[in-house]
Amino acid sequence: MTKYTVSKGGHAFKIGGILPAVPVVRKGIERVEWRVKFAPNCAYSLTGVDQGDWNKGGGVSFDLLTNHQDAAMWGWRYNPLTGLIELTAYCHIDGKRPFLKGSSYSQSHPGVSGEVCLEVEPEMEAVVTLLIGRKEKRYDLYFGLAGGKQYKVGIPYTHSKTIGRIIGPWFGGNNPAPHRMDIFLDRK
Repeated sequence: MTKYTVSKGGHAFKIGGILPAVPVVRKGIERVEWRVKFAPNCAYSLTGVDQGDWNKGGGVSFDLLTNHQDAAMWGWRYNPLTGLIELTAYCHIDGKRPFLKGSSYSQSHPGVSGEVCLEVEPEMEAVVTLLIGRKEKRYDLYFGLAGGKQYKVGIPYTHSKTIGRIIGPWFGGNNPAPHRMDIFLDRK
């Protein structure tokens, strides 16, 4: 797996902490799979509502200039109450972000927020798969442990774009990383 590092005070995860992850532009993207492990230093604490913000793990944007228009991504955050990393589907449809209210994972795990699609311990390998159904106009994201059960989230989209760019990990929204963090990713 490739090590990606975000420095204290930064947002962009870089390969080995040095090289920026260059977006890959492709036509006709139908499937992307990520295998990910979070190092123990991905535990963090932010003040107020910022702790609940989602960091981006990766995804596909069908707008070449922004990830906030027509994009299917997956996000993660650390939950200090459980000590677990939470993963979610994080999409932008026509410039708006639909919020999940009852993922299949949360329905089978009482007490878990409805937008959480999987919880993992640091150093546990998770698999996130994105299928882009062009006929159905639907993003299907599958979250699971390597070799384990998967939980599906489906989100309809409206665009007809076929050229997209595969995007890499990013920390936070308004807040930069409070300390150095490492994640390990393979994408195919």
